[in-house]
Amino acid sequence: MRALKIAATGMSAQQLRVETISNNLSNMSTTGYNARRAEFADLHYQQMTRPGTINATDGTVLPTGVQLGLGVRPSAVSVQLQQGALSATGGDLDVAIEGLGYLEVTLPSGGTAYTRDGGLKRTGDGLIVTSDGFPVAPEIVIPSDARSISINPEGEVYAYFADV
Repeated sequence: MRALKIAATGMSAQQLRVETISNNLSNMSTTGYNARRAEFADLHYQQMTRPGTINATDGTVLPTGVQLGLGVRPSAVSVQLQQGALSATGGDLDVAIEGLGYLEVTLPSGGTAYTRDGGLKRTGDGLIVTSDGFPVAPEIVIPSDARSISINPEGEVYAYFADV
């Protein structure tokens, strides 16, 4: 039954869509998370009747023929790179990136990665790291006697040693 096989491809595609939406819902409170979207493409078409075939019942010519679609397949799960809502967290080092851009971090392997997670922390040595413990690149160390810090729109960090 070709009809059931075609319908099964649609059910499988919808299952991926539901799983993608479920993943988005489970990460809706994850700092810096970018939602995903399932994308689909149609499967090949089977030529049932060639274009230009004469219809046997009334003698008319079928200019486009008859094609039967064989269903749908997942083609991608893409990341939606759009600005999320900004909210105050109260964290001393929490930052938000408004618009385009990422924080560069250094992985334990020495490689470079990028994140929009601005939930930054300070290690005991004063090194600024992400919530996963990856150091921000270039490394930023806040001296222990600094009273406060500020970050300008260009990303430059300033430490203050007296009350501001």
